[in-house]
Amino acid sequence: MKRRLAVLFAVVLCAESVAYGADADLDKLLGIELTLGLRELYDDNLYRLPETNDPRALREDYIHRVSAGLDGNWQWSRQKVLLNLLAADNVYQRNDRLDNTSGHGRVAWEWRAGNAWSGALGADFNRMLASFSNTRFIGKDMLDTAATSASLGFRLGPSWSLKAAGRRASTEHSASERRFDNFQTDSISVGLHFKTSSESEIALDVRRTEGHFDRALNLAGQLFDRDYEDESINLEVSQIYSPRTRLELNAGYLSREYGDVALADIGKGSFAGPIGDLLLQWQASNKIALNLNGWRHLRAYLDAESDYFVSEGVGVAPTWGPSDKVSVALELGYETQDYLGASVDLPSSARVDRVRSGKLQIGYRPLRKLHFDLTVGIEERESNRVLLEYESRMASVGVRWTY
Repeated sequence: MKRRLAVLFAVVLCAESVAYGADADLDKLLGIELTLGLRELYDDNLYRLPETNDPRALREDYIHRVSAGLDGNWQWSRQKVLLNLLAADNVYQRNDRLDNTSGHGRVAWEWRAGNAWSGALGADFNRMLASFSNTRFIGKDMLDTAATSASLGFRLGPSWSLKAAGRRASTEHSASERRFDNFQTDSISVGLHFKTSSESEIALDVRRTEGHFDRALNLAGQLFDRDYEDESINLEVSQIYSPRTRLELNAGYLSREYGDVALADIGKGSFAGPIGDLLLQWQASNKIALNLNGWRHLRAYLDAESDYFVSEGVGVAPTWGPSDKVSVALELGYETQDYLGASVDLPSSARVDRVRSGKLQIGYRPLRKLHFDLTVGIEERESNRVLLEYESRMASVGVRWTY
């Protein structure tokens, strides 16, 4: 632990010394920001287990986190390079076998050429401890996700533009017991966009995605290939009704087909139907804002990619800023999850979950570069699989300093 902390502090101090020694005008141009954070977390159901499964001594834990990050923004002419790095050392008081170093990184190059062409190239990486919400595997499983992306835009006129994008992403599990869910996707999209004089926008996008698993699923001696193909068409509308009111609508149709005939024969995996989401943003006053959203999508948790479900839900998120130094944010959500059944419990009846969640965060910024926050959250899952039901309550307090 001491070694990892030393590395984190060394990175921050080294970067700070470089930034401090740079010319002030150059520092302003580069836009470098360094962040150091400390956080204490409490979780009363770390492994997301039913109440009767294990004694509280195993379920409950305290986590100590030290983090260091760097944000960079380099811009010259019509080119821009963005860099975001964060590393965190996580230490568990009781379940110390879960101690880990997590983090994420992202780099992107955005460019423009002439009056018509624009584009971007990017890469991102994320490392974290896999969630315990969807499997009964309670060992240490570090989840590594990596992606590369590219986009290209061509302006047809004052209001019309064409956009194309591609992305390759992969997910890898460190635990050998979970590597059957290692996964890769390749997606490409093409869209026609129209922007009005009031900055409202309408777009029609077509997307195709191919998903590949490293291994077929071996269940009772029979192999199931979970590779699939997605095709979707979406209409996106972003409408500004007033300086305080904005509406975003995304409505479309998605078709997913699995190549394995055995999956089709037992009615598992494949999906065809409407998808979409609706977001309303309302700025009631200079201090109060409200976001309302609803959705219907085909989703999967990052650590259980083969366990796809139809997600339908609603959320509400009011915020209040009583002063320049104090902020209050509340998030409430309700979601139903109807699983397609292309996972390790393939022969079982369809899984259906109901998830309720809530989070309250209070922030205090006594100085421009110093930020404190207190966060409390609750999550409740009901399921027709009794072993997957749980309740969890979390709380954390943190401090963040930027330079």
